[in-house]
Amino acid sequence: MGFRVGDYLTTAHFVVVDKKDDAAWWPDGSVKQHRQQYPEWKDSRHARAGVTCITCHAVHEAPTKFATRLTPNNLCVSCHSTVSTDSVTGHAPIAGAPQHSDCVGCHMARTGKSADRGDERVHTFRVVRPEVTIKLGGGDPAKQPNSCNGCHWHKDDPPAKLQKALEDGVKLRFAALGRR
Repeated sequence: MGFRVGDYLTTAHFVVVDKKDDAAWWPDGSVKQHRQQYPEWKDSRHARAGVTCITCHAVHEAPTKFATRLTPNNLCVSCHSTVSTDSVTGHAPIAGAPQHSDCVGCHMARTGKSADRGDERVHTFRVVRPEVTIKLGGGDPAKQPNSCNGCHWHKDDPPAKLQKALEDGVKLRFAALGRR
């Protein structure tokens, strides 16, 4: 608001929606609305570590459709080089499950909406676990999405089926960790 080319871009140029506004934020504090990634990022470990928007995003002539400097995984491992993204032996949400080599898929869940549900990603860079959806949304991703049901759900599934699938996934994860 009121920004002119050449001005220093500050928070005075952003409209930040109050975190108590249920239309803008999911119950867990993830972004629901378009253009609220900045306040979300401000609460992230990346922000506290000095990572800024332009660390990842290129303002002009970006090589990717997301205006990032590199493709998502390459961008993530450029700093997080000790995390294996191998599809067989790498980092996975559930031991024994197929490995995921998509950093953004889990750590930047599709929770926001611009034109379509899920076309804006979380910028806290934290995994939104299925337990959160069970606790806050009763298993229904329309009430509280998570990092898994961005891909693993179908819009025609009843909430009870979604909740059972999430609970089964949570049980598998805890069993793999030796917990109940």
